[in-house]
Amino acid sequence: MDVVELILSEDVARVMPLELLKGLADVTNDTVMLAVKKYLQSANADTEVRNKVLMAYSDKINIEEFLADEKIKDTMYELNAITYDSISPLVGLEKLRGWADGIELIINSPYAVPYISPIKAVDMRSYIQEVQSWAESISDPDIKKFVKNLKTYSFLFVMVLRLFDVSQFIHSGSKSLMWADGVVEEAEIYTPREISVGGLAYLIEEIKRYVNPETDIVFCLDGIPLKKREIMDTVFPEWGGYKGQRPQKRPEISFQRDIVQEFLESMNANVIHRSGYEADDIIASIVRYYKDSYDKVYIHSRDSDLYYLVDSKVECVPVGRSGKHVTLTNWETTVCAGKVIKYNTLTLSKMLHGERGDNIPAAPADIMLEIMNKWPEDKYAVCGDNDVLEQVIRTYSKNDKKTVAVMQLIMPLIIPEDELYIHGEEFDSDLLNFYLHSLSGEATVYSYASKEKGTEVLNGFVNKWMEM
Repeated sequence: MDVVELILSEDVARVMPLELLKGLADVTNDTVMLAVKKYLQSANADTEVRNKVLMAYSDKINIEEFLADEKIKDTMYELNAITYDSISPLVGLEKLRGWADGIELIINSPYAVPYISPIKAVDMRSYIQEVQSWAESISDPDIKKFVKNLKTYSFLFVMVLRLFDVSQFIHSGSKSLMWADGVVEEAEIYTPREISVGGLAYLIEEIKRYVNPETDIVFCLDGIPLKKREIMDTVFPEWGGYKGQRPQKRPEISFQRDIVQEFLESMNANVIHRSGYEADDIIASIVRYYKDSYDKVYIHSRDSDLYYLVDSKVECVPVGRSGKHVTLTNWETTVCAGKVIKYNTLTLSKMLHGERGDNIPAAPADIMLEIMNKWPEDKYAVCGDNDVLEQVIRTYSKNDKKTVAVMQLIMPLIIPEDELYIHGEEFDSDLLNFYLHSLSGEATVYSYASKEKGTEVLNGFVNKWMEM
């Protein structure tokens, strides 16, 4: 019998050192964990091996059970809502003692982790090397087969990260799809209570396409780009502002962008919005801090300012019918239509020519040409590290005010790490199915509770639209 089908047999688990089995637990994600739990619950499992597997996986199982316990969840949510104003004699001694007990429980429990972190690809590779070293010291064909299987199916243990530039999904949706909630009658004139939901529908279709236990999806929302506006207004006041030449958005598009955070959070999605930062700033920051925690990162965005992030692990994929699929292999011939751009020099090229779409002027040509001529080709790869590139530009330009300003306008801003957080809580797939059925007409199965919750959310949006 297999402990993990196609990978780990009982015979191998029986002779495997406990520390190596615990190492396997450390790189086990949701899919493999389901297989392990199935084995532990099987009546056919060997008692000795089951006890050993249970010992190896006990911490992981206990953490999952602790975080899934409804009573614990209620306690954590209640404690999270406490402020200084909450602590008052008016609350009552019993409530205060309840809070104290909850705090003590969480502080003292070894299983009260903030979230279950994703499996790092580097940890998986390190574990395979450990197992391989052990296998080489034992001439057992079953163990060698286990090592081979572990390499073959290592993709089952690692995680994929998908970063959605949400506003682009809203813009890519159908303009004709509506959600209706009756009519309003005033002076015998009947007005439909309805909102445009084409952007939300397209977004929900793409979520359904990618959501699975091995994939984390993070939804990145635009804030008002205060810092870049300030730079533009200070250094280039005659240009009309950062992104100042863009046409005004249609009201139904702007409205969907305004409500999409509440829409996504109703499904317990990973949503990140930071005042003063745009979605590309959030995406670039997440890639910097989280890239090594995933085997593959896909950036769902048409924003060419993010192409510098592409490497052997990171790809940019199109949103809707436009955009480009940019990989390390096709980078030089794909990032700029009709041109060949040396790998990771797109930021320098944009600084030389300006960024018309964002209303960013070009940096002084003499300075940019000098930088590009002096910067050796074998160093182009490090242009993907904007910290290094910024130092090069500042050094060669002697901190020229206009050159530095153009650089800051083109490069994504990096958000402090402690302001970014990807939670590990489960996505509400039942509510996702209700939205998919209601907005896109797809035949799906969902509970009555999700129908009630989803209908309340959507009708709430209609109320907001009618009040505008």
